[in-house]
Amino acid sequence: MKKNVFACLTVLCFLLASCVSISGIPKEKQYSLVPDDSTDYRVEIDSVIVTKDAVKDNDLALQVYELSKTALADLINKNDNNKTLYLDIEIKQRSYYKGIKQKNSIFLFYSLLDEDGKTSFNSSYLITSSDSIESGRIEYKLVNKINRKIRRHLRKCRK
Repeated sequence: MKKNVFACLTVLCFLLASCVSISGIPKEKQYSLVPDDSTDYRVEIDSVIVTKDAVKDNDLALQVYELSKTALADLINKNDNNKTLYLDIEIKQRSYYKGIKQKNSIFLFYSLLDEDGKTSFNSSYLITSSDSIESGRIEYKLVNKINRKIRRHLRKCRK
């Protein structure tokens, strides 16, 4: 009898632990420093790092680089008279199981640094999905978020 009760409690604990919600974790945080005077910037992609379960994936990093280069083409190709901000992108994916289904926690961190290495803007974003970073839809979603947030920051810098 005691073994059955212990087994039932153990199973119940595992079921409850697999249903723990991460709703208390903020999905997005950001920091920005807007210059006092109106400044028009151009953007240069400095580095893109993608890791999947603690293993660097250069092919995925190249895909994200090319998507970013296309999305930010007008900001990259601005004339050389503008000040330059350097974009660093880092995407990390961790796989885990929720119940019997595999989920992926994808963490995006990107920042804009000036010529002196000072942070002008940085942001982090977390999504949880059954899709992997290998999914083109997820890559596009992340690059589109980067594009929108950087453009919003640069508009603030021009005012």
